[in-house]
Amino acid sequence: MFVLQPVKKKKIKREIKILENLRGGTNIITLQAVVKDPVSRTPALIFEHVNNTDFKQLYQTLTDYDIRYYLYELLKVRVSFVLFGRESEMMGHFPG
Repeated sequence: MFVLQPVKKKKIKREIKILENLRGGTNIITLQAVVKDPVSRTPALIFEHVNNTDFKQLYQTLTDYDIRYYLYELLKVRVSFVLFGRESEMMGHFPG
């Protein structure tokens, strides 16, 4: 579970909409649910479980090809945002 830090409701709704629109896409984590803490009313996004390796450990094992492939996959997502006229929604998700 990932609990969002206090931000404007508009930004949270935009994030949820982006995740819903990208659902089923390659390399896109699935948003399972959105719940609110009953006391603080802080929203929490529930994602699918992903087995992962700590980035600090993983980074040491990556080859040049691995890094290029990873960057290529990020570029594909970024290009899809541009092609579908959603470039403004991508800000904050990708550098540049």
